[in-house]
Amino acid sequence: MILKIEEHMMKTPLVSSAIFSRISAPDLDRIKQAAVKKVYPKNTIILSEGDLTDSLYIVAGGKVKVTIIDEHGKEIILSILGPGDYFGEMTALEAGSARSACVVTREKSEVLILSKTESGKSFPPIRISFSAC
Repeated sequence: MILKIEEHMMKTPLVSSAIFSRISAPDLDRIKQAAVKKVYPKNTIILSEGDLTDSLYIVAGGKVKVTIIDEHGKEIILSILGPGDYFGEMTALEAGSARSACVVTREKSEVLILSKTESGKSFPPIRISFSAC
């Protein structure tokens, strides 16, 4: 299910996310307008390793795990992410990059998605925030 984001849904995840901490209010408003919220059931693959996408994902609710599969076929959990955390930032900034890990929901999760393809623009405010960290 894909929904346009309501103001009350966007405020906490974006403001609490470190990636947006140094972004001006007007730039944050532009980002809010471009974001789409998607709700995923528990144990749903959001991204697979090798996927070609250009989106940045912010966890608005729930928890997701970031994993890779080792050479023996064993799942290695790299990180558990919750509200305010983000993933996909490297491929969102670099055109033509493939995803380096798989992201799977651990429980019902809400994710805000910022896509360059959808908006037709890059993310200059986010790029500035990365360089300031």
